[in-house]
Amino acid sequence: MSILQMSFSAALLVIVVISVRFFAIDRLPKTMFLALWGLALFRLLVPVSIPLPAGISSFINRLPIPSLFVNSSSSEPVALINIPPGVNHVVQPVFQTDILPIIWICGMIILFDIFVVLYLRNHRKLKFATDIRDNDFINSWLADHKHIRPVTVLRSDRISSPLAVGIIKPRIILPASLELTDTRRLDFILTHEYFHIKRFDALWKLLLIIVICIHWYNPVVWIMFILANRDLELTCDHMVLRHFSTDVKSEYAFMLINMIQRKNDLQPIHSGFNINCNQERIISIMKNKKPSIFNIIPAVLIVTVLTFGVLMTTACDEDPAPEASALPRNFTAIGSGYNGSAVKDIVNDKEDEETEKLLREAIKVEEQRVKSEIEALEKQLQREIDEAKRKLIEETQKNP
Repeated sequence: MSILQMSFSAALLVIVVISVRFFAIDRLPKTMFLALWGLALFRLLVPVSIPLPAGISSFINRLPIPSLFVNSSSSEPVALINIPPGVNHVVQPVFQTDILPIIWICGMIILFDIFVVLYLRNHRKLKFATDIRDNDFINSWLADHKHIRPVTVLRSDRISSPLAVGIIKPRIILPASLELTDTRRLDFILTHEYFHIKRFDALWKLLLIIVICIHWYNPVVWIMFILANRDLELTCDHMVLRHFSTDVKSEYAFMLINMIQRKNDLQPIHSGFNINCNQERIISIMKNKKPSIFNIIPAVLIVTVLTFGVLMTTACDEDPAPEASALPRNFTAIGSGYNGSAVKDIVNDKEDEETEKLLREAIKVEEQRVKSEIEALEKQLQREIDEAKRKLIEETQKNP
């Protein structure tokens, strides 16, 4: 699949996910949406399909979408050959241009540079964070939340809301303005950021940024980028609520309101409390309840159906019409005239022996036709010369 085919196929999936999310965000498990965003990321990054009887990919592969991976042929006009009777395989490349791949690459480089600049700016801010060693509650919390990737808690006066950064060496960075004596709120914050780290949300964000850089031209992918980041926060909120045994929805929502009032300018590079989706998060928290079997079954069915729908492709495509069975899709039979080099280029590009034979026959027929026309022109010219000589002799005899 080409880049555009992958982007279009994923766009169909994203539109379906957005529709399901709009109507059933509070009825289905939040982790289902993360699974669907992961499927969309896979479709956008990996150009593979499973050979099964039917699927969206088989429809996409038949769309006349240009490929950004196909080398464009020369835009120089190519003379065409006259197609002899019984031979209808002679073709000419359709004019293509290199401008679209160039625009795509330039946009990708510009967007990549923007994210690199954002990352370096954030890194400069966060490198001055200092360890918190003299807080008994934090030390006790770290002892109770050991992970295969050791987590450290730091403090910085360059940020205004908590953050979780790092993939290999994860760190929770708290703002210097945060009151560490409120252990209940601090427990909520550390647990929230811990689940970001445990779930590799930093890697999720990195993959989303890579997808945006590659498919920057697709507005649906930008919508996915925004909603996927929101769902990372929503699912993390629900994991925190499940972690605490008591009903802490109101208390946690109040803490969240207090945190999201502090604007965090390090989004979307790092995970933290996002001010942009506060209303949705508060509503989701207050409606939170343990998923029932009637919620889980539809979620599993939706994920399964969409997974097969995106990844399946036809086991074997139907053969094209007999007249064009040996031709590539970007070729068409048109016109008349003759250009030996153009036909030779076509022949060199063909791997099918039968097509090459037909092209050679067409060239031979065309050469014979041209040769016959040249001979006819020579005979006509000779007759005109003889007639001119005859008239000249007659004029000379009449006027000695």
